[in-house]
Amino acid sequence: MLLTDETGCTLSFHATPAMSQRLMALGIGEGIYWREGMMGNNAVTTALLLHEPVSLQGYEHFNQSLHQFACFATPIFDSYSAVMGAVGLILLDESDTVSALVHSTAQQISAKLHADMILAESNQHLSEVHALLDGVEEGVLAWDHKGTILYLNKNGSDLLNVKGEKLLGKNIQDTLTLPQRITHAITENRDVYLFETAVEFQGAFIALAMSLKIVKGVANTPIVTSRCCTRLITFENWFIATAVLMRV
Repeated sequence: MLLTDETGCTLSFHATPAMSQRLMALGIGEGIYWREGMMGNNAVTTALLLHEPVSLQGYEHFNQSLHQFACFATPIFDSYSAVMGAVGLILLDESDTVSALVHSTAQQISAKLHADMILAESNQHLSEVHALLDGVEEGVLAWDHKGTILYLNKNGSDLLNVKGEKLLGKNIQDTLTLPQRITHAITENRDVYLFETAVEFQGAFIALAMSLKIVKGVANTPIVTSRCCTRLITFENWFIATAVLMRV
């Protein structure tokens, strides 16, 4: 079995010792290019060109040295349907099930590439949002539907006089004593507009202006914005922070 990049260069090559010896004698191994000018017509080059699974057996190869082999290849696509490479399999005998196996392997690799890209984009987007929220005047605190604190920006840390990393992962109910107006609204699944109140944190009461927004979803997520009454926390910042954090 072999894996190539989009140019047909073999990135990875695995075979039994006997098969490896046969193929190495023909110059087939890691680092070689599956180009028709070098190899003759072959399944890898054709699959990369046609963007579809290809199989070539025996005398279908122009290169006589490949007549003893049955070759199968399937292209690998990224999330934008661009060819990233190909998976190939070389056998001494034909098999009806091999083509499906190679195709399935390529699909799994494509799915993994897609998942990795989505994760990288989500992490990048989350980092950008964090950088933005760290620069706003308001303090921002977000937690998920289970109550686990996910984010606290610098101004929020200053308001509570605590380092944000010390609160991450902790339960909001074990950290802050929220006003009943907020807890009742969360239970009733409704929003609350900006109002003045106080929260208890580490034995001290802090006067704040708070708002609540419920993010609708599979598990409704409460979003509370709060800040010293001399400075207002904008509700929109909370919505952005929580919406992004919940997607990751």
